Amino acid sequence: MNRILSKAALAAGLALALAACGPLIGVPEGDAPARFTLLPPDGIAGERLDASLMVEEPATSDALDGRRIALTPSPLEFRYFKGARWTDRAPQMIQGLMIDAFRGRVTDVGTENMPTAPDYRLQSRMVDFQAIYDNGEGTAPKVRVTFDLKLFARGPMRLAASERITADVRAAADRMPAIADAFNRATQEALRKTVDWATAAMREKAAPES
Repeated sequence: MNRILSKAALAAGLALALAACGPLIGVPEGDAPARFTLLPPDGIAGERLDASLMVEEPATSDALDGRRIALTPSPLEFRYFKGARWTDRAPQMIQGLMIDAFRGRVTDVGTENMPTAPDYRLQSRMVDFQAIYDNGEGTAPKVRVTFDLKLFARGPMRLAASERITADVRAAADRMPAIADAFNRATQEALRKTVDWATAAMREKAAPES
């Protein structure tokens, strides 16, 4: 009996030791993770369009659909930073940032709960939203944000344009505040590109045919 208990205790101790190893494994139960958020880009210059836009919550993979902050130590592996979380689910956070980014560039922008039928609908898929350790663990990672975008126009609703947008930003250091800053800068760059692309597509569609 004692031998069985000893083996059980050894196995439990080994599990605890493994859980404590390295900065990349999930947060141990009971620890309070640091919370990080992202900011929308400053006002994006450009002509304001007389159009309404509905921004859907981005689709994404199960690996990115949550509050954990993702990293890839190799192309075939996903992990998450220990002791850090986003303040909201990543797709929900990106949807809110997209809406903020379009304010001032269209007359009305909102979510799926807009009270009137929008002129355009922006559908997206969050393909990348992770820190990539392309130079090995322990080095400053590169943050990559990639959106697959589809813009639909009303009357009847049909695909008006599609695009893939990517932004890469190298973190200043392999520390969570620096990595969060790289996420912020990469996301803002991707959002600026998204707004410029979408408004250009709307303007082209609205232009009278010669």
